[in-house]
Amino acid sequence: MKLYKYSIFILLFVLSNVGVAQWSSNPAVNNPICTFTNDQRDQVLCSDGDNGAIIAWKDKRTDAGDIYTQRIDKNGSVRWNTNGVALCTTMYEQLTPKIISDGKGGAIIVWDDRRTGVTSGNIYAQRVDANGQVFWATNGVAVKAGLAYTTQITTDGAGGAIIAWRDDRSGGMDHSDVYAQRVDSSGNIMWTSTGVAIATATSVQYPSCMVSDDSGGAIIIWTHVRTDATRNLFAQRVNAAGTKMWATAGVAIANLTTSSQIPTAQPDKQGGVFIIWEDSRGPSHNRKFYGQHLNASGVNQWIANGKRLTSETQDLSGYANFIVDGSNGLIFVYSIYISYYDNHIMAQRVSNNGTVLWDTLGVPICSRKWARSTPEIINDANGGAIMAWHCDRTSETADYPGYLYDIYAQRVDTSGNILWATNGVPVSTATNAQSFPKIIPIDGGGAILTWADYRGGGNLDIYAQRLNANGSITDVKTSASVPDKFELYQNYPNPFNPSTIINYQLPSVGRNGIPTYYVTLKVYNMLGQEVATLVNEKREAGRYEVEFNASTLPSGVYFYRLQTETFTETKKLLLLK
Repeated sequence: MKLYKYSIFILLFVLSNVGVAQWSSNPAVNNPICTFTNDQRDQVLCSDGDNGAIIAWKDKRTDAGDIYTQRIDKNGSVRWNTNGVALCTTMYEQLTPKIISDGKGGAIIVWDDRRTGVTSGNIYAQRVDANGQVFWATNGVAVKAGLAYTTQITTDGAGGAIIAWRDDRSGGMDHSDVYAQRVDSSGNIMWTSTGVAIATATSVQYPSCMVSDDSGGAIIIWTHVRTDATRNLFAQRVNAAGTKMWATAGVAIANLTTSSQIPTAQPDKQGGVFIIWEDSRGPSHNRKFYGQHLNASGVNQWIANGKRLTSETQDLSGYANFIVDGSNGLIFVYSIYISYYDNHIMAQRVSNNGTVLWDTLGVPICSRKWARSTPEIINDANGGAIMAWHCDRTSETADYPGYLYDIYAQRVDTSGNILWATNGVPVSTATNAQSFPKIIPIDGGGAILTWADYRGGGNLDIYAQRLNANGSITDVKTSASVPDKFELYQNYPNPFNPSTIINYQLPSVGRNGIPTYYVTLKVYNMLGQEVATLVNEKREAGRYEVEFNASTLPSGVYFYRLQTETFTETKKLLLLK
């Protein structure tokens, strides 16, 4: 057989067993996720299933808004294309992404889409795997085409998603309903093509939050806007087949002449749901928080229209984000109004029957002067909680705040004791403003956070940071720095032109107990002919990365094979010129 010589540029570098971690140890530096030109904003994240995170956002690098995503692994390494993988880059604006894990190391992202016109409303979704490969149709699968807005998403427990939205098919802005759809792990629409009607009463209704029922279905909570503009809350459970399980019109959570609004929800892990919301009822007319527990049959477990969870004297604002703690009670975090320029972050715990357990006025999480808001909360793996928020740290002796926010965090135990520094520990203190943090838990009681960041000047970027269980952000060196199994990862990008990255790992215990292997990594064409040898030598246990430049090869399908004395795996790659 005639041998052809190809000019293949190979860049190989080894991540050593010590110091593999790349998480920043400086709150003024952090880890960039996307710093491309123009704005990246509205970031959301979920776990990658291995103590890293998958982050999605609205990206304005080329037009009014596209949807991009990126994965940062447990060691702080960005795993996909620099500045993200494109999920949707079609015309006009895509916005307000929501994200869930697909249960296999990837994610499902849903967004509002205006591809059919700047005022149109469509719902699209996409799935991406752990290697950054897009599974479904180019630019996403249509969940609902036309007159659909304001998405919510939860898992269907089988690698797919249940998605709810506000639907204007019955009468536009003056009569919107709530519909839902299920999409399976392959992107197939599972229920009736235009969605299942969840709530179709007169006036305006829109989904506010939703949770899994842990049986393949979902519980959807919506806001009903009355003709006098006051708001009530209702809920419905739908099973995996799209059948409504509770009363046809839904179950009333709060149905009064006052306003009950901006609810958040968490599953009770028994098929029911906890809900907390902002409420205007009471003689003081101050905003306060109420809560309710619905069981799997939709029956109120607390009193009708909910139990008051905060003091009558407080004036609260925004969402009460919360977690279900280790005793099936709730810990929630919220912002309290002090003065025009001044808000504090507070927390409260209630039992599973709605009894307030901490101080009547709540536990102060951050009571410095000046503005702070948008608190997020996660479980700390020890029954307590970690909270994060954006915080104006202007000197308390100044006449006015500077409105240059930083990201801070705090941890509390089940008794409401503050475990980290008073008023929180710094997560990001870079120049200019950092705001709107999102947070997920990782093993060991730590967290990964992401936020919108102005450090680059006039445009928003996306950054991330790992936070340890002790409140530090030191470099992370874990036993996972040395792999415990063989793995050949999918190349990225794929398709590619002309270069792509191939990652592989060798476990810490090799043949005869020696962590050293003779490794070959070769590329073959469709005829099985070898076209490149990327690795052909002994390698110690660790993680490796190879850049394969195929500028001299024709377009087509190729295969790359990793082989050692005890392991062989082959994957496909696609060169498109």
